[in-house]
Amino acid sequence: MPKHGFLTPKAIANRIKSKGLQKLRWYCEMCQKQCRDENGFKCHIMSESHQRQLLLVAENQSTFVDSFSDQFLNNFLTLLRRRRVMATVVYNEYIADKQHIHMNATKWRTLTEFVKYLGREGHCLVDETPKGWFIQWIDRDPEEEARRKKIERREAKEKDEEDRQGELIREQMERDRRLAEEHGIDIEPVFTELHRQEGETIRLALQQKRDLLSGMKPPPVIKEPQPPRPTEGKRSVSMLEQLKMDLENKQRAKMQKANENAAAKHDEGVKDQQYSSNQDTPWLRKGIVVKIINKTLAEGKYHKMKGYVKSLDDPYTANIRLLDTKTTLRLDQAFLETVVPSAGGMVMILVGRDAGCIARLKNINIDAFSATLKLLEGSNKGHRIDLPYEHFSRLYEPKS
Repeated sequence: MPKHGFLTPKAIANRIKSKGLQKLRWYCEMCQKQCRDENGFKCHIMSESHQRQLLLVAENQSTFVDSFSDQFLNNFLTLLRRRRVMATVVYNEYIADKQHIHMNATKWRTLTEFVKYLGREGHCLVDETPKGWFIQWIDRDPEEEARRKKIERREAKEKDEEDRQGELIREQMERDRRLAEEHGIDIEPVFTELHRQEGETIRLALQQKRDLLSGMKPPPVIKEPQPPRPTEGKRSVSMLEQLKMDLENKQRAKMQKANENAAAKHDEGVKDQQYSSNQDTPWLRKGIVVKIINKTLAEGKYHKMKGYVKSLDDPYTANIRLLDTKTTLRLDQAFLETVVPSAGGMVMILVGRDAGCIARLKNINIDAFSATLKLLEGSNKGHRIDLPYEHFSRLYEPKS
């Protein structure tokens, strides 16, 4: 029977029927074909094309289900955005697209099960109410997350500084109170009711703490004597002044130690940054000796073993021939480090303007983690340069 023409009444009626959504139970996700009635769906599942597609899916069913589930999840979250709405509203908006991934092709059987999955995996805030399930998308933008963590660190730092200042003030107050109790001086404030007569002027007499403790005797032993001040006459140091000086000395020592620790951390950070930048840059060269630093490879069997680069698969991956066992391993440069020979040994420069040139190691600076090299080839032949350990490696010289 010939096919109906494009403008025939039968063809027009078929196009009108195919518009809009059809029943889900008559849709084949594997073939992505929508049937209009039960008879058409029955004819489709008995067709040869459907049987071939069914065999393909049966060979690796989990791959197809996971693929459909990921597409369904991404498209659903794209519609959700940041608003808090009912799950059924978002689902109805999602299935309005005729080419959407149907839920019966995913690993979720019902919308409730899918909503619980979103809350369990941290994609959304899920709330069950008498009206139904409400969901709200959680923004996982990396820039927003980094900005929020930066603000939290700054607030925590400010809070720690305020706590330290408060603790210091409390310690000073407690120290002064104990000293006053030892010498029988009452420095606790006494609050009384104010009685003022008409026309009376209120006057406040402020007395310094030094006057309160003027009767104290100087301590018999001074642990850290201070140098004499350039004053005309000598006077005794009171207990309060001595305590203040001790506190200032302790704070000065703490600040100095903190500065030293900060400087040490800065130096370590600079070294780590140099090492990480060197790992990001391809530095592998054919014919150099390297050391394996991966502890998990073969349960640590090859840890700290040396070998030479036999060939390169790409700028970051090399085939390493071990010097001891003659075994060949394919490793990434992240699992390798350079080898520094003794003075007089031959090396190859790995990065920089002289990359690929051969040089001779003249001197090793252990404190600076660098060495002095004399170039034996290239445009700067004969020049001496200082390079860190990561920028050169020992040259492999086969035994004759």
